[in-house]
Amino acid sequence: MEKILVVEDNEVAALALCRLLKARGYEVASAPDAIMAVECARRLQPDIVLLDISIPGGNGFSVADKIQKLIAKPVHLLFLTASEDPMLKEKALSVGAAEFVQKPYQPAELLEAIRDTLDGLKTGFRKEVYVL
Repeated sequence: MEKILVVEDNEVAALALCRLLKARGYEVASAPDAIMAVECARRLQPDIVLLDISIPGGNGFSVADKIQKLIAKPVHLLFLTASEDPMLKEKALSVGAAEFVQKPYQPAELLEAIRDTLDGLKTGFRKEVYVL
């Protein structure tokens, strides 16, 4: 069973997302802030992290960096944000994001991004990360 960590500070959004993912058979954990996100990732060793960019105690980019250094296996990052700043997508991709999903999103859109990412994990595909 694939493991997904949801990092979302909006409690209602996090609960809805966790319910959606559990209904699809994923093992799911959630964290409302940067500190808990890193701790949950250490314990869960997720396959995917759904990561809001704007979270208490840090930001999604700093959390992504810590999680990638902490987890021994490949972990894919899917960034979620309500911001319309086009530079955020570029920055997310530069830190190794597998996907970048704009809020509000359709559940089917997010589930498709997750499936595509997991299919990449099963086939050994991992995006290259280029730091400029």
